[in-house]
Amino acid sequence: MALGAATRSAGESGQGERLFVDVLTFAGDSSYPTGGTDGFDAYVQAVLGDARNVVGVVMIGDCGDNIPIYVGGKLMVKVLSTGLEVANAVDLSGVTFTVMVISK
Repeated sequence: MALGAATRSAGESGQGERLFVDVLTFAGDSSYPTGGTDGFDAYVQAVLGDARNVVGVVMIGDCGDNIPIYVGGKLMVKVLSTGLEVANAVDLSGVTFTVMVISK
């Protein structure tokens, strides 16, 4: 396999805005809602004490069979072994998520 040419943005978005990278570790939702946990942007802003807008989330820690995905302001969790979203009302409070949050 050969990868194509890459373009590096040097920590900036296409509009010249600076991007920030923060590592957050937190427990999952005690009753996961279908479609994802709403208000992830506000949660990140409260933790960081800054009014940044989340651009994306990258899993960097072992979350077991759970994969956190940032979608439209929500933190959705999919099951790695099936590719399906975690079922409604599942207790994920025993799962520790370590993610890299990219924001601007």
